[in-house]
Parts: sequence; structure tokens; C-alpha cells
Amino acid sequence: MHMPALFNLLALISRLKIHALLLLLALIPLAAAQPWRKCGTINGTYSAGSIYESNLGYLLRTLRENASYSPSLFASGTFGAAPDTAWALVLCRGDVSAPDCYDCITRAGGDAATACNRSMDVALSYSPCYIRLSNHHDFLDPTTNSGEVYLHNSAHITITDVHGYQQAVTSLLSATVQYAVDNSSRLFATGQWVGPDPGFRNIYSVAQCAPDLSPVQCRNCLQGLVGKWWTTFHYMNLEAAGIAGPRCTLRSQVSPFYIGSAMVQQTKAAEPAPAPAPTAATRGQSIGSKRAVMKIMLIAAATLLFLCIYMLTWHRKGRRLWFILCNKSSRNNENNYEAMIASYGSLAPKRYMYSDVMKITSSRSNELGKGGYGVVFKGRLHDGRLVAVKFLHDSNENGGEFVNEVMSIGRTSHVNVVTLFGFCLEGSKRALIYEYMSNSSLDKFIYSEDPKEILGWEKLYAIALGIAHGLEYLHYSCNTRIVHFDIKPQNILLDSDFSPKIADFGLAKLCHTKESKVSMTGGARGTIGFIAPEVHSRTFGVVSTKSDVYSYGMMLLEMVGGRRNVKSIVEKSSEKYFPDWIYDHFSQDEGLQACDITSETAEIARKMTLIGLWCIQVLPMYRPTITRVLEMFERSLDELEMPPKQNFCELV
Repeated sequence: MHMPALFNLLALISRLKIHALLLLLALIPLAAAQPWRKCGTINGTYSAGSIYESNLGYLLRTLRENASYSPSLFASGTFGAAPDTAWALVLCRGDVSAPDCYDCITRAGGDAATACNRSMDVALSYSPCYIRLSNHHDFLDPTTNSGEVYLHNSAHITITDVHGYQQAVTSLLSATVQYAVDNSSRLFATGQWVGPDPGFRNIYSVAQCAPDLSPVQCRNCLQGLVGKWWTTFHYMNLEAAGIAGPRCTLRSQVSPFYIGSAMVQQTKAAEPAPAPAPTAATRGQSIGSKRAVMKIMLIAAATLLFLCIYMLTWHRKGRRLWFILCNKSSRNNENNYEAMIASYGSLAPKRYMYSDVMKITSSRSNELGKGGYGVVFKGRLHDGRLVAVKFLHDSNENGGEFVNEVMSIGRTSHVNVVTLFGFCLEGSKRALIYEYMSNSSLDKFIYSEDPKEILGWEKLYAIALGIAHGLEYLHYSCNTRIVHFDIKPQNILLDSDFSPKIADFGLAKLCHTKESKVSMTGGARGTIGFIAPEVHSRTFGVVSTKSDVYSYGMMLLEMVGGRRNVKSIVEKSSEKYFPDWIYDHFSQDEGLQACDITSETAEIARKMTLIGLWCIQVLPMYRPTITRVLEMFERSLDELEMPPKQNFCELV
């Protein structure tokens, strides 16, 4: 090869390397860039190696685990004694995965000291997550809306219609906010605007609130950010901009930055060409057209009036017409449900007609029990299998949501989770068909005169372990992460071998009922004696899978003590509330006098008690995850420490 040609080739390769490097830099995700931050100055700074820094590090590690394991990807809390108390809040974007949430909070923990020169009041925002740190707790109040972090990059877009761009962004943000509040149980929504202008053909948006806000609080918080977005970024034409904190975030960008398709889509067609000026002939045609329109409107009004008179005069025929219209609407809904069910293919549970369900249960002749969600009857399928059929209370709620929840339940498969064979959805009639459990529910045994003689401590221990395995599956392993919200002995069914199966998960969503449940703000649900403190009041922390851990812990203590933990029951006897009794006597080797044990079974009973006490810690951040609970079961009794005593008087 000639030397000039060789030099030209080397130069070309060099240019390609430079372009490749520039392209690689352009593709670095936003999370790898420096965080948008706000550094407070009023509360001062802390020194390296101080007690406050140690408390803050421990708190962030705990919140990182809590948030990444929570369906809402949110956690908040406090750690340490005054004056070195650390407070923090972490919120990951609603579409990111748990590992990405974990990694983002990990990076935020590393940046916490350097980003603001160890300021005690710091807000850091990355694309996947947002964190707030402080030595005071004002920002943890859900009613607090001050302290926003204004986010933007320095890049601008070139557009011809600046005002149109700003209007498009504001319209998209407002629509995204509305969807997040009105149509999302997670207070999270993504949006996309598609328009004709090449300068801003696509705009992407995200709106999100912390899950401890009510929908009204979320709307007020986000709408306030929309107004501040307009006054702050108006006419700046930024590629990416937004506002975060302290409990809601808003963001727009001209390139995609979230995962999946948009929940809200807005489209603006190209403006039509201006119409030519009317001539004399066209003006005459216009007048004629207006007269024709007037005639049509008069005829339509007369027809509508005649129809109303007809329906009032011929009431019976009018009712028949109304029935036809309603029946058509019902058929349309039915077709929609059929399409939804068909979309799941072979994964969908079998759908039964109401008449078939009545035949299966011999016209509801053998009642097994009843509860807040409905009545359960014993039945038999055509192939001879015994089933338990739960007839839910009649509901006029959206059947589409019912179908989605049933499909979610039907796709679960675990040895310690009850199997759903089929369902019925026919108008307001709804029923669920489960596998039949011959030994009924756990409460029939642990509240009996001598439950340990019937089951034995080894069997009781195996039941406790099986329930934990079932909960771990619901929390982390099935298709959709499920928080049960009502773990109690009545919802633990036992098969012929006394193997436990968790039942009634998802029913709170399916039924929209508060019967035999505790009425609380924010749509909380559960059963008295088993409800986690944060479900009572969000001041204790965020509702998450650890809310189920609390209920599980209370159930463990009931299994050990052989009696109910509810305060109203205790007040009628001379006995103390069982968790308090355990704390007062367990460390003095008197801790199991409330239950019948022998020296051979003492270790089993003590281990179950210690695990139960760890599970009922008042603050969620100090409770183990259900995976951690299973690890505790595998350890020896000597390796388990006594948890700090809790103040239960205000919770029962």
C-alpha cells in the first residue's frame, strides 16, 4: 500500500474512534451523571467519622433494603438519639426494578457526604431515585410541600414555536399528574406528547408521589409543581427539566428516560392550511349550508321530544327499550371481559357460569364459613374433586379490575399458597373456586382447649415455617409482588397432612368492602390485633411487605400462647396482653409459662417466640423481611438475640 493511502486510512480510523467515543459518552445513562442537588445551610454541617455520619449511614442502608423490597419503592425513617438523630426519605421512580432502586440509593449514600460538603440538610435527585436527608423531621410530614429541588440540564433544543412547546409541556405534565392521582394505585404515571414540529416531536414526562400521601395531598403537591415548573422554566427550552421534593416529583424531557410505554399519550396533528377567502358564490353557499344545519337541528330536537313523550306515554314499551339498551351495554362489557380472559391464554383460571357454580355447591347447601368478603360453601367439580367456593358479596364495581386481580391470583403456584381453580363473573354475581382443605383453618386448632395435643409442637413449627415460605413467594417470587394485608390464623388453611396454605390474598382489592374490617384513612385494611402500626398511621413508616411480617409475628405469638392477642379479649380476663407478658418474663426464664411445654419442646417454643417478637417491632425498618425470618428459623436459639421491648399499649 502506498504511504499516502496508509496515512489516510489511519486518519479515518482515528476519526472513527473519536466518533465512537462521543457516541459512547452520549449513551451514558443519566444515573451516572452528577445528581441534581439542593444543599441546606441553616442546619450546619457534620464532621467525618461523627456519630451523626454513622447514624446516617446505617439509616440509608436500612432504607435502601426497605425501599428495594417494597412494592412502592419508597421508605422513610429515623435513627439515633438526639442531638445526632438522622432523618431520611428515599423514593425510586415507579418503573425501575428493585435492583436498580437498590443501586441508585447505594450511589446516593456515597454522594451524600461529598455532594454538599457534609451539609445536614441535603436533597439529591437522580433519574431513577430521589433522596432527602436531614437532622430534623419537618420534611417527613406529608403536609409539607416546601424545599423543592429544581432540576434541569444545560442543553437547549432549537425550535421555531417556543410558546407552543411550553404549552405542550404544560399540557402533558397536567395530564400526567391527573393520571397519577386518578388512575394509579401507586401515585405514579408516565406520559408522551407527539406533535408535528420536528424540534419537539416527542416530549416525555413522569409524575410521582410518595405512597404515604393521600390522592388529595398528591394532587395538591403535583399541581403546585406544575405551576412552579411554568414560572421557573418558561421560555428556557431545556432538553430536560423538572422539580423534585419533598414528597412528589415532576419531570419532562425530549428523549425517553423511563421504562415501558407511556400511560398517558397526547397527540397534536399538524395545523391545517388556511382556507381561501370566501367569494360571493361561496358566501351564498355558506348561508344555504347554515339554513340546512338549522333544519337538521330542529328535526333532531323534534324527534328527541317525540321519543321522550313516547317513553312517558308508553311506559312499558319504554322500559323494554331501556332494557334493550342496557342489555347491549352489558353484552359489550361481557365481550371486553372475554377478550381480557382470552389474552391470558392457558394461564387463565377456568370461568364458570353462575348456574354451574350453584350446581357445584348443590345450591349452596353445605356452608363452611363466612367472613367480611362473603360466604364459603363446600362443592364438588364434575371430575369429582372437592372444592371450596367463596361467593363474594354482590358488587357493581368494574368487572375488568376483578378479572385482572383474578388472573394475578390464578397465576400463583406454590405449595404453601391455596390454588384457585376457577371463578364466576356474571353481572354483579362473583365467586372464586379454590382447592378444598380438609382440616379447615389454623384458628380451629390454636384456639382450642388443648391445641398442642392435637397438632404437637413439631407440627406447629412446620406450619409456621410453611407460612413463611408462602409469604416469601407472594412477596418476591410470583409474577406480581403481592402484599396480603390480612395474615391471621383464619386465613391459613390446612390440608389433610396439616400443610399450611395462605388464602384470601387479593380479596381486599376484589371486593371493595369494609365489612368485618377496620375502617381507616387511605383505604387501609386488616383485622384488629394483626394490623401493622404503619397501616393504622403512616407516621410509623410506609406500608410494605413488612406490614405482612408484623401480622405474621402476631400470629406466631398466638400459635405459641394458644390464645387471641386482641385487647378486648384480654380485658375480660386477668391475663396481660401476650406480647407484653412475653417481654416482661421471657428474659427471666419464665417466658413460656403461658403455654404448655416440656423440656424437649422448649427450644421450639422459644425460637418461635423470639422470631415473633422481632416481627412485631413497631417501626418497619427494625423488622426483618420474610426472607430474613426464614434465615432466623435456620439458626440455633443461641444465635437469636432478644429484640428491644416495644410499647404496645397505644397499638392494641
